Amino acid sequence: MRAWFISALKGMTAAVRQLAVRGEARSGVRPDPATSDTGRLPLTPLLVSALLWSLVTGAVYAVWANYMVGELGYSQTTMSRLWSLASISEFPLMILAGWLSDRIGRLPMLSLGFLAWTLVFLGYVFAPGMPWIIGIQLTRGFAYSAFTATAMTYATEVRARAQRGAVSGLYSSAGGLGSILGSSMGGILTEVASFRAMFATNAALIFGGALYVAGVAVRRALSAARLSRRRAL
Repeated sequence: MRAWFISALKGMTAAVRQLAVRGEARSGVRPDPATSDTGRLPLTPLLVSALLWSLVTGAVYAVWANYMVGELGYSQTTMSRLWSLASISEFPLMILAGWLSDRIGRLPMLSLGFLAWTLVFLGYVFAPGMPWIIGIQLTRGFAYSAFTATAMTYATEVRARAQRGAVSGLYSSAGGLGSILGSSMGGILTEVASFRAMFATNAALIFGGALYVAGVAVRRALSAARLSRRRAL
């Protein structure tokens, strides 16, 4: 199982790198070395984020209903209401997430959304009972909104208007690959280990994504600060 999981991660990394390289090549745009860290948003973090988000949500959604009903003992009605609660909360939270994304930036908002997903998955492990599950589902609504509202805008800002279709295709491909791997991984991990082990594994994956995206944001901020100091001299 461990060998399969490591091989899958290596395959995902190679696929994302290939998608990013092809996206750079097909865009026909060579970044200016003096402004590449502070100009347009980089493509690779968008693709990594799309793949990771699709992977963890695909893994969890594949078995979530079984966990709620079969493992925790909720009724079908309660399980459906909990799912609906998260979905309904996305209506106002999408607006809030879009507003926050404009204020703090795309990369910090993606990282914040991934941190929220980490809390959701850990909540399913450690606090899945009432009333805590209500707060977890509301947090899930924010996590979903934070990624969706931000990623859609991010994809339009990576390249000029003439290359946006190509970026959209790469973004969708990364998300599709993540969904395929996630839906397979969720069932396998649950059967081999347990529901809680599956949630914990996905919490670790998405937390790693949060650190990665935050690191990119910090590097870009530091590069922008250095560039400003050079221009001030």
